[in-house]
Amino acid sequence: MKARWAEKEELAALWHELPAPEEPFGQWEAWANLPHSWGAVVIEEGSTLQGILPLGIRRIGPLRLYRQPRVLPWVPWRVRTPLPSSPPALYTFQARFARAVAEWMRSTTPAYFRWTLPPLWTYTPPWYQHKIAPQAIGSFIIPPQTWKPEKDLLRKIRQVQDLPFLPLSPSEAVKIWEAHPPPGLPSQTQKVLKALIAQPLPWRAWQIGHPWQALGIFLWGPTRIWYIAGTHRARGQAGTALLYHVIQQALAEGKTFDFSGSTLPTIERFFRQFGGVWELRLHLALWHLW
Repeated sequence: MKARWAEKEELAALWHELPAPEEPFGQWEAWANLPHSWGAVVIEEGSTLQGILPLGIRRIGPLRLYRQPRVLPWVPWRVRTPLPSSPPALYTFQARFARAVAEWMRSTTPAYFRWTLPPLWTYTPPWYQHKIAPQAIGSFIIPPQTWKPEKDLLRKIRQVQDLPFLPLSPSEAVKIWEAHPPPGLPSQTQKVLKALIAQPLPWRAWQIGHPWQALGIFLWGPTRIWYIAGTHRARGQAGTALLYHVIQQALAEGKTFDFSGSTLPTIERFFRQFGGVWELRLHLALWHLW
């Protein structure tokens, strides 16, 4: 297998050669109108397209910055054939793709690379063989039929049990979120989310309270729900109650709820109270200047 870089214009013809991914943010519509330049690492075997790894790109003189767009929980690695289910075959499958991408990274200079791999792509030896050390990160998730809220969480929910839980149009939720962003939120994150929300993806949004006290924006996939963005007016348990209700709805549909991860201590502690399990993911970050 060999990997090469392809610009967005070439990808329009290649994208639909591969099966549709499970992640809604792996669809063409999620990428086509991003507010910045992007392309993809294209993996081929002979003349046959085997995989696509889409990434944002920024050019600063000769330097190339290949990065995962803000807001997305990971970069969707699109492949021609499904990942094998048995470990030996799975590791062999991943190793072939990882070696191709690692060789491309090592041949691209000067460049900076930064992105997170999907949860199943956790086989590290091929990266280390090319002197690329993945960082272990992750996210709290709540798989269906596993959730048992603790008494302290239920106590917090009772404090705001009289506040209504109401659906909200995603476009209206983004307007409110833009007007009341969480502290320290980069402006580029707002631009990317606004562009994604405008695409025909399965977005849902809810608010707690009327007028709203907290709101959340969620990507509603076929087997997994991602918490993408949220905000609140003041301190209290409205944000906790919002996620509690959405988790209940996700699990009632037999879907995994994904908090989309954060290693920031305050956010990690907030997510941890819901009693999820930690799902490991690999994060790649590499400067290659010579």
